[in-house]
Amino acid sequence: MELKGTVKSVSTERGAKADGGEWVRHDVLINHEKGEYPKDACVSFSGEKFSHLKDLEGKEVKLYFDIDATVKNDKAFNRLKGYRYEKL
Repeated sequence: MELKGTVKSVSTERGAKADGGEWVRHDVLINHEKGEYPKDACVSFSGEKFSHLKDLEGKEVKLYFDIDATVKNDKAFNRLKGYRYEKL
């Protein structure tokens, strides 16, 4: 799937894996629908190779992603998992 829009913000979160390694996730908040009732979405990119996403704030992009769901404590959570982007 894909979304086109303006990157509003990029936040980074880091943590430790159970095996002692480190993980990093970059959450990109994108405004994909403008107008009277704007809509935003958060697309998550995993890994250091996406550390330069912070440079895209305020720019027009196209994000490519898959939808993934997990269940915790009998509640379902969706995540938009990004794998590619294009600067427009």
